[in-house]
Amino acid sequence: MRKLFTLLTTLALLCAVGCEEKGDDNVDPNDKTEQPEEKPDDGSEIPDDAYISLNKDILTFSPDGESVDIKVYSNYEWTLTNNCDWVTTSISGGEASEGGTTITLSADLTYDNREGTIIFSCGKARKVLVVSQSFKEAIIADENNTFSVPAEGGNVIINYQTSVECEVIIPEEAKSWISLAPATRALVSESATLTVAENTTYSERSAVVKVVKKDDNSLFAEYTINQVQNDAIIADNNTFNLKGWAQSINIAYQTNVECEVIIPEEAQSWITLAPATRALVNKSATLNIAENNARAQRSAVVKVVAVNNNELVAEYTITQQSQRYFIEYTSADGYTITPYSGAFDATIICNEYIDGKGYIDFDAPITSIGERAFSYCTSLTSITIPDGVTEIGSDAFAGCFSLTSITIPDGVTSIGYYAFFGCSSLTSIAIPDSVTSIGNSAFWHCSSLTSVYCKAITPPMGGDNMFSDNSSDRKIYVPTARVDEYKSAEGWSDYAYSIYGYDF
Repeated sequence: MRKLFTLLTTLALLCAVGCEEKGDDNVDPNDKTEQPEEKPDDGSEIPDDAYISLNKDILTFSPDGESVDIKVYSNYEWTLTNNCDWVTTSISGGEASEGGTTITLSADLTYDNREGTIIFSCGKARKVLVVSQSFKEAIIADENNTFSVPAEGGNVIINYQTSVECEVIIPEEAKSWISLAPATRALVSESATLTVAENTTYSERSAVVKVVKKDDNSLFAEYTINQVQNDAIIADNNTFNLKGWAQSINIAYQTNVECEVIIPEEAQSWITLAPATRALVNKSATLNIAENNARAQRSAVVKVVAVNNNELVAEYTITQQSQRYFIEYTSADGYTITPYSGAFDATIICNEYIDGKGYIDFDAPITSIGERAFSYCTSLTSITIPDGVTEIGSDAFAGCFSLTSITIPDGVTSIGYYAFFGCSSLTSIAIPDSVTSIGNSAFWHCSSLTSVYCKAITPPMGGDNMFSDNSSDRKIYVPTARVDEYKSAEGWSDYAYSIYGYDF
């Protein structure tokens, strides 16, 4: 439901952007009579009459992944901004074309729904392509899919990932000793508990249990259940009537466990064990602890047990704290917070990460917020960026439409393009005097933004559309002595009408 809501929100943004682009999306690329003049050859910037359009507004990939061609029509050179790390584009821009420039978009296999946008730009004209991909049906067994069960039996939990309704299939010949635990007899989506009966035989036994798609056995995951034999020590000839002289005898037995011979205390004066005695020895083992990428503390009890006798045991409790944020080590001075590469659903992970609180905790030295680190974290309501951060990456908080409060500390020098794009609940922002650059569309479509306080004495280098699509009564407050300088500065001159002096 949350992903559907995200897609609907994106479509709503599209409608708003389309309405405010002065009809550029409705340009007929085949209507040559009203095409604007070609881009001048003198290298000047693209004029205001630029337009750009696509032959598709929405593109849906198949779950198996595919490549799809679209056409881009423009009267000047154009570029694209790809906000989907799961989509690759054949080119990143092109020249003016009345017949359309063909660009190939490719997506790979997915086991989950995913959506995003690709923004095409020609001068100040924008066109947004919404891309999505639905999930592929699958049942994937956990890496641990082979279990060795002690002879006395017990429970085994089989874990799997699935996008379909499933049922657990136990082989007919194994139903006498493997059964589905009562609490999990209904359909499950992530795990099932198997009850394994005691092995009263003296031989090992094995079975392959399957999790299959309901009413369709062609889609399945397999789990191998192995159970060891029952422990035993069986004497052979156990009665000896001996002559009176000294002698040696062999006592024979059958066993599947390590054993020792116990001679009664009162008989140790005349019966002794032939040499090959066992004594306690000092041993150690090294455990490798992997990085905890989860957002919760984890704990495990490691045991040293006697071979084939789990009642003889020494226990060691290992507890590891949660890392609690996505970090990459950058230098001896700190870290960069950024999403891990590969399949990454920012909405799901970030919503789990903030744990329903609406804000984010930082408990390590962070030096920068990486590209798309918290994009589309829809339950994030406030963020206090910690001291020490010098950079806010592109799209870092794009699409966080519940975000109402942002605190940017002194020391931040750059705010990337689209950094707070679509933060539609944000009403006020203070930009510290340490900021020297603000990227294109950094606060674009912050539709509730009414107050911007920029404390920098020298106007930061400003990109296009920094504050476009803000509230209609939005005011930008700058140092009183620098009002005129701001009104004529690159990127800021577009907002000269709403720049006012302020004594910070």
